[in-house]
Amino acid sequence: MKPETIIYIQCWIHIFIWIFAFFAGLISYKLIGFNMYVLLPGIYLIQSVLPTHIIMKSKMKFIWKHRHQLQVLDNYIVTPQDKFDILHYAKQESVPYEQALYCFKVLKYYEHKTILPKIIDEIKVFFIDSFRNPLDAQGMIILGYLFNLLLHQSKP
Repeated sequence: MKPETIIYIQCWIHIFIWIFAFFAGLISYKLIGFNMYVLLPGIYLIQSVLPTHIIMKSKMKFIWKHRHQLQVLDNYIVTPQDKFDILHYAKQESVPYEQALYCFKVLKYYEHKTILPKIIDEIKVFFIDSFRNPLDAQGMIILGYLFNLLLHQSKP
């Protein structure tokens, strides 16, 4: 299987987890409870306890291994939160910042082809001067809770 295909699969898995976290309650009322009491707290714990994001770590290692076969998004605007995440990844994985940045830009190239991450990144740039970006990892968890709470309130 081509490296590009594997990156797309990894991106879509990540996207579907978040789509499920936000919208599964539209499918079944019971899934709202699952999201609020299992999935979102689980995501929070995984992101808080582990030294690096396990899905991102997997993508970044794969990208570096296949870097000569993949495209890079050179004109991506690196937000302060992105820079923090890249620095953190570089430190945790003991790789140079330039390597982590390169992998991040390759990942953005493929994520942006899937449309939804590109829209989210464009909104993140809108909030670039905010103290905390509502679309960073923790912000997405809070938005997931709020959306599921709204779905819960709207059900009979």
